[in-house]
Parts: sequence; C-alpha cells; structure tokens
Amino acid sequence: MYLFRVEYMRILIASICCFLLFGCVSQVVSMDKHIDSFIGEDFSIIKGIYSKPSPQKSGFFKSATYSWNEKILPFTNGNKIYKYSNPYLDCEVNWEVNMSGKIIGGSYKGDDCG
Repeated sequence: MYLFRVEYMRILIASICCFLLFGCVSQVVSMDKHIDSFIGEDFSIIKGIYSKPSPQKSGFFKSATYSWNEKILPFTNGNKIYKYSNPYLDCEVNWEVNMSGKIIGGSYKGDDCG
C-alpha cells in the first residue's frame, strides 16, 4: 500500500511540474506575433520602444543599460527600413515604414531574438 502511495505522489508531482512548465512557456509571445502586432501602426511607437534605455545582464553580478543600435536604409520609393540591433545579443529587428510613417512590414534575424 505504501509503495502505491509513493508512486501515485511521483506521478502527481510530475504532472503538476509539466502543467506549470508548459503553462508558463505558452505565455511567451513569439517574435513573429510581436512584429505582426505592429503592422499598420505608427512608427513612433516602435521608435519609443527601441530607443528607451533597457537593462541587460552582462555578467553574473553585472548589468548594463543600453539602447538598441539604429540604422536607417532609404528606398527609392520613399519607404525606409529601420534596422535595430541589440548590442549584447544576436538579434536584429527590421521595420519597413512607408512615407506616411506607418509600419508596413517587419522581420528579424539572430539566435537571441526569441
């Protein structure tokens, strides 16, 4: 009888751990959804997000404050690509903005974009 209770408790604990793990992971927004959520929005929203200084862990006990590096590439049709790269992670996010200042596309590359 005791062995049955121990085995039952192990299964119960494993089930609870799996539930908590998968429940937390599903709350993370993918980069594709992040980009899609801003299509059609005014670019000033993105500029505010990526220009705002953010803390970044740079060592075990150290952290640094940084802003994303910005590079602007103009197109002949008047649109612009705004490239934002993270100085501490392998992540670059690109936003295509039309002449009206609206976001019409986006992409990302890098292993640390999430």
